[in-house]
Amino acid sequence: MKKTEIKNSMLPSLGFPWALHISDVTQWLFISGIPPMDKAGKVVNHGDAVAQFQYEMERMKEILTEAGMKLEDIMSLTITVTEKVDLYGEWGKFADAYLGYFPDTPGPAGGTLRMVRGLSHPKMLIEIEAIAAK
Repeated sequence: MKKTEIKNSMLPSLGFPWALHISDVTQWLFISGIPPMDKAGKVVNHGDAVAQFQYEMERMKEILTEAGMKLEDIMSLTITVTEKVDLYGEWGKFADAYLGYFPDTPGPAGGTLRMVRGLSHPKMLIEIEAIAAK
């Protein structure tokens, strides 16, 4: 698989590629929204969106491993946060956590960062989904 960042000089540089050209793909993996829930269905890390993100990324790594893939194979990452998250006030913490999982460039295309009123459980602050290719 070959991954090439497509750059656009009219878009701001935010630390992730706006577009990736993917070629020579032999395997795709679509990961549905990973919730910050343990095996028993209880929400973890109440009130800490960054910790919930890290918990979800660890679950995503396990799913990727099961499919014979790695974090580097993620092409697009979609992050959904609730209105309860001070996204702008904690942007540095989120950026550090994100870069901890994707230190190499190009990382995944930014996908979408969306804010919603709530998720399926009131203690869930964040949910992530991904598309991976290999």
